[in-house]
Amino acid sequence: MGPPQSTWNENTMAILTRRKTAAAALVIVGIAGLSIASAAQLNITEKQTLAAGEVEVGSCQGEAKIKVSFDNTYDALTKKYVTSGVKLSNINTLCEGLSYKVTVVGGNAPELTGEIVAPVTTATFAAPVSVKAVTDVAVIIFD
Repeated sequence: MGPPQSTWNENTMAILTRRKTAAAALVIVGIAGLSIASAAQLNITEKQTLAAGEVEVGSCQGEAKIKVSFDNTYDALTKKYVTSGVKLSNINTLCEGLSYKVTVVGGNAPELTGEIVAPVTTATFAAPVSVKAVTDVAVIIFD
């Protein structure tokens, strides 16, 4: 005769719920797999003008790495160290006269822009930035 109708409905509902959950999980895994596969196919070469990773994209600098340092001082009023600017050094003379953009992450620092003067270029903030808040820096040299 079979199980009572109420047991059959609960079991059926449980099976349907598990199937829906499994289907949703498969969709999520499939989308993640496509994303990873797409990212794995990205090629970074020296001929690109913009790339992520550690590839030299500027022809003026060559193999030498640009050194980045900060002009730090102690602010007695706030009792904190602050930076008033960014110093770029070890710049190849072939970059002389090109434009640069320095982005400092953290500390609400504005982007700094200007023209490269090799071998050392200094960019100054309009207002000091907390040293503790700075987490990263990015430098772009372009025509």
